[in-house]
Amino acid sequence: MHLSEFHWPVGCLEIRKLFGNSNCKLSSLDLSVNEITDEGIKHLSEALTNSNCKLNSLNLSDNHITDEGIKHLSEALTNSNCKLSSLKLSGNEITDEDEGIKHLSEALTNSNCKLSSLDLSYNTITDEGIKHLSEALTNSNCKLSSLDLSGNGITDESIKHLCEALTNRNCKLSSLDLSHNETTDVGIMHLSDALTNSYCQLSFLNLSSNNTITVEGCSHVANSSGNIQNTTQSALYECHNQRATKKTFWTNAVSAVNRVSALLILIEFILYLGTGKKRKEVHGRLTVFERSSKCSSPAKPAQEPEGQDSQQERNVENRISCNTRT
Repeated sequence: MHLSEFHWPVGCLEIRKLFGNSNCKLSSLDLSVNEITDEGIKHLSEALTNSNCKLNSLNLSDNHITDEGIKHLSEALTNSNCKLSSLKLSGNEITDEDEGIKHLSEALTNSNCKLSSLDLSYNTITDEGIKHLSEALTNSNCKLSSLDLSGNGITDESIKHLCEALTNRNCKLSSLDLSHNETTDVGIMHLSDALTNSYCQLSFLNLSSNNTITVEGCSHVANSSGNIQNTTQSALYECHNQRATKKTFWTNAVSAVNRVSALLILIEFILYLGTGKKRKEVHGRLTVFERSSKCSSPAKPAQEPEGQDSQQERNVENRISCNTRT
């Protein structure tokens, strides 16, 4: 069931009533890209703790949920009536400052929590929050097998905490998404060591769009990925492929700009030559015109009046002079 356009948080009150009905058989609910906010989350959390609620998959992505709303959800996850196994919280306002991640991590270690898949991508989780999550992963009660932390600005320090959890015998993670973060080759070295540990159960690892990872870093992971499936090894190289694609794009763009610049210079040069030729032609025509004008123009009258005969003689002389020049 997908409710993309509903009036919230009044709608959450109706959903709470819906899940309180024993005839409701909904097991999956998508409420992404709405305006649920923390008030609506409070009502939804109450619905999850109802014994009649059969929901096991919930998508709350892009709903302006803050740490306050996460606190309500965390309390619901520890209730024995809550059956959620998959929870998506991507694109919200979850941080470390108000201990939203801390509350969620504590819920994961509760024996009543049934979450096996958690999406926390594109929030504001820092190294401190990752530390809390990593500690939860090492708890025997934690059932998480899939964790998405993409787009959180995760650094090498966070990777170090995660790798310590991956090498713990209690960690059940088989899928980890670390794409679109700030991991460097230093973090990749930690991952490489973790992947060779016999306790590490990862079969899927996404490192794409970590722009500071080099080919050398990807090679380290690939060489250490003996436990990772062949289909996932292609995902490991995606980080390098994307960097190569970006490099190729900008190289082609620069080449195109250079070609256009050269063409414009050539056009300008041709126009310049054409303008110079026209200038010479105009200059030549003006010279001929000046000569013809001078030849055809009557002689200037003398300062003193002259006789008619002398004037005619002067005009004849001018014509003869012009004919001689031409």
